[in-house]
Amino acid sequence: MAREQPNYRSTLEMLIDKGYPMSLTRGEAAKILCLSYKKIAELIKKGFIKEKCGKIPLGSVANYLCG
Repeated sequence: MAREQPNYRSTLEMLIDKGYPMSLTRGEAAKILCLSYKKIAELIKKGFIKEKCGKIPLGSVANYLCG
């Protein structure tokens, strides 16, 4: 099992406190990360961001932000 990224929990807590939902569309994730929709699609394809059932878990965005 993969180890948790440093500061993952505090980053996730910060995103939750800002009012983001636990599952995001690609557009919402792009807005949070200040990336284009196309770049989000590339990151999903490369496996840096996970997508399940057409939604991106907030934890995946937090994990990406941590490194």
